[in-house]
Amino acid sequence: MAVTGLVAPAELETAPQHVFEFGYGGMGKGLKRRIFRIDEVPLRDLLWAHVFGVGANMAFRRTLFDAIGTFDVALDVGTPSGSGGDLDMLHRLVCKGHTLVYEPAAIVWHIHRRSASVLRRQLYDNGRGFGSYLLTCLRNRTVSRLSLLRFAAKDWLRWWFLRRLCRPRGFPRHLILAEFFGALRSPIAYWAAQVHARRIANTFSRTIKNP
Repeated sequence: MAVTGLVAPAELETAPQHVFEFGYGGMGKGLKRRIFRIDEVPLRDLLWAHVFGVGANMAFRRTLFDAIGTFDVALDVGTPSGSGGDLDMLHRLVCKGHTLVYEPAAIVWHIHRRSASVLRRQLYDNGRGFGSYLLTCLRNRTVSRLSLLRFAAKDWLRWWFLRRLCRPRGFPRHLILAEFFGALRSPIAYWAAQVHARRIANTFSRTIKNP
């Protein structure tokens, strides 16, 4: 029902681009074709959702949206949440039992952020958006509340943040902290995003009734 592909760096000309690609992990998910189905995906990967691919390179069958709904307008760039819309969609489709394929032969070349300040903002948005995505999972009840809380505490907070802060291995701590501060702000951002989404829905409804 959906395919994601390889997102490779179009250039590696600045230090922040190198840091993002090799220190943070970039956007690529490897060169091996993978098939994801709900009965074969560990809960940890199901919640990380990054393992499925990224929004810069993905395609869906039109009928999928009839089955699971469209993208959540309270998530992603241009909303208070900052990101997370692609993760939510990929997570939902696998949770609903649909098959997702990662096909590395489908390549998109991405220009990573060239400056340190813009990269820091991107990672802040990543933390804010991922927290909003997890709260969306909680609201949609795609996994149990207990499983999600365990993941947030063990995998996200302890493994992703605290482990890297203690052992950054060359990755700048100020970038780790930027993402962490974004994560701390995610509950406020999520609430603001929901208000923003309701306003859009109300405006659209009035437009339909009074063209």
